[in-house]
Amino acid sequence: MSAIASGAMCKIVEYNAQNLASTAWSFAKVELLHMPLMEVIAASALRTLEEQEFPPQELANLAWAFAAVGFPHMPLLTALAAKSLCTILDFGPQELANSAWSFSTLEVKHNPLLDAIASSAISCIDELAPQNLSNIAWSFANVVILHRPLREAISSQAHKRLGLFQPQDIANTLWSFATVSVHDQPFLQAISAASMLRIAEGAPQNIANTVWSVATITYLDGPFLAAISAQAIRTMDQFDTQNLSNTAWSFATRLIVDHPLCDAIASASIPRMRFAEPQGIANTAWAFAKVSVLNEPLMASIASSSLRLMPQFGAQNISITAWSFATVKLMHGPLRAAIASAAIATIHEASPQNLSNTAWAFATLVVFDEPLMKVISAASMSKISEFDCQNVSNTAWALAALGWRDEPLLAALAAAAGARIEDFVPQEISNTSWAFSKLGFCDLPLLDALASRAIASCDSLQEQDISNTAWAFAKQGFKYMPLIHALSSAAQPRIMNLRPQDLTNMAWSVATLEVFDAPLLTAISAGARTRMSQYSSQDFANTVWAFAHCGIDDVPLMEALSSEAVRQVDRLELQSVAVLVDAELSCSSALLARLQQALARFLDLVPGDVDAWQGAGYSDALSSVQVDNFGHGGNSIFFNCWGVGSPGGTWQSHAEDVVMQHAASSERASKDGLVHKRVFSYAEYAVEARDSEPFSPSSGSLLRENGFRRSQDGD
Repeated sequence: MSAIASGAMCKIVEYNAQNLASTAWSFAKVELLHMPLMEVIAASALRTLEEQEFPPQELANLAWAFAAVGFPHMPLLTALAAKSLCTILDFGPQELANSAWSFSTLEVKHNPLLDAIASSAISCIDELAPQNLSNIAWSFANVVILHRPLREAISSQAHKRLGLFQPQDIANTLWSFATVSVHDQPFLQAISAASMLRIAEGAPQNIANTVWSVATITYLDGPFLAAISAQAIRTMDQFDTQNLSNTAWSFATRLIVDHPLCDAIASASIPRMRFAEPQGIANTAWAFAKVSVLNEPLMASIASSSLRLMPQFGAQNISITAWSFATVKLMHGPLRAAIASAAIATIHEASPQNLSNTAWAFATLVVFDEPLMKVISAASMSKISEFDCQNVSNTAWALAALGWRDEPLLAALAAAAGARIEDFVPQEISNTSWAFSKLGFCDLPLLDALASRAIASCDSLQEQDISNTAWAFAKQGFKYMPLIHALSSAAQPRIMNLRPQDLTNMAWSVATLEVFDAPLLTAISAGARTRMSQYSSQDFANTVWAFAHCGIDDVPLMEALSSEAVRQVDRLELQSVAVLVDAELSCSSALLARLQQALARFLDLVPGDVDAWQGAGYSDALSSVQVDNFGHGGNSIFFNCWGVGSPGGTWQSHAEDVVMQHAASSERASKDGLVHKRVFSYAEYAVEARDSEPFSPSSGSLLRENGFRRSQDGD
């Protein structure tokens, strides 16, 4: 071929239009790009286009040749387009299809030429062969041109002759409709039926394109997808990395879990993963994560290839990979570190979705990477006007899950959420409410907006969304009766679907806001008794506290709690034991024995001399028992062991007066309309030296104010 090329270049000045086109066509047909020859052909063709006639076939063939070898010679293409426009009425079906394909393949969007091709194709639509129809459809879709009259003409004509279409014609036509989002249901039904008849002849590229198309236009035909899956599995060894990732992506984007197909894709992808491009790697990870299929060998292969190619990953692929590993709860340390570094380096190109997904991923894995979160915060602040509802909600959730109270970003997120509140879906309402409450960031306009939106969406809230929303507003002390009634009404019919934590959060919420909703609490009691064996320590404590605070003596519930608490007594957290002891359940003796054992261990650890008290001795002892307080019963035992008797009634009245005076004189800064619990602790003491110890007597009083009673966080 080199000798032929050299000979052609020597005689190129003698070539006419047909010689030029045929020579270029011949080299393109064998997929050989001989750059010196193509440059000479282009230069000669430019002269010939000015001086001689250039027939339609030669115009189309020359354009096709340059497209086939991927050589976008713009001066030549511009001249070919101009000449073609002058003679377009003389173009036959093949010339129209080849010209459209050529310019589209080289991504040259020459609108005047494409418009002219469309008009001519419509006028001779009955003469176009199936391949012409599919190629023209593909060409316009590839440069994202929706020419409705042309599309309708192709649809109508293809519908009549689908039996003559080859598998590639079918795949290309379907792909073109999907790319420009054409939802022609009758045509889709017809072309899917035609595709099923020829599915066994489908090459891997056709199969991948077909399944991508039906996924993109949400055409979910069960038998058709099953046939595609079966053929894909049969020919999986012929799939390249892009076919594999596209097929996985297509089924996942429609949330179709096809385990045999997933297994086949995973097995085929692992040995090919080293050849995959960043987008294919990220899309494969995303696909398996999206349908919750954890294939650890595949994810290990993806991690290895991602680490190798991470410098080539853009912000989109970085965030997709992070999201995927977090979704399947895989903690891959080296990959996580590489993702953090790459995300920081590409933060300038990150979209709002990239930012929020990356933050969400690290929060889901409970990994606080401060440098990463700082750049995500700064980038989010600069792009906050572009954030959609999901971006706002996910970013707020990530901050809360990581316990990072970034006040400037929270304020920006609150404003963005308020501006978009009418577009929030139920889960976004719940997650946003939960996040701001978890971080203790009170923004009244946002709370008002979230409350109104939650009321309007109550019928659509999932069970966990109901309880998390209730918990969030109670945690903020936001007592808005229409919201409470709406959440209560939504929860009661579905009470048996609530998880134990959701049940206890609902009870805790109404009790904290001092809304004694008897029907709701009765329903919670019924739900709790059916799943008491699933209750955690904190579920026990919060339920007992909530019913006691609401003044409801629910004997069947308390008996069920007591019975299960005894069964779990050795596994219960000590703080919960202290709360349950104070509730005076029928199992109090067993719980009290557990509390006494813990108190005995604690008293053994309490410092016995002044030096130890001045050091870390007492805080270490307190840390070892992991409690906020020992409860009323536990404190009584504690003081009795130390020889501190119960105060008389006169002192108790005095203490109450001191607390009330302090509360009245030191109103805490509060937001209007919020209900806040104020909890005080008051003590008076007199300490004297024993025997001859060198210690100066000391006396005085202590008054401390605590925050809210500890409650169980929502998810």
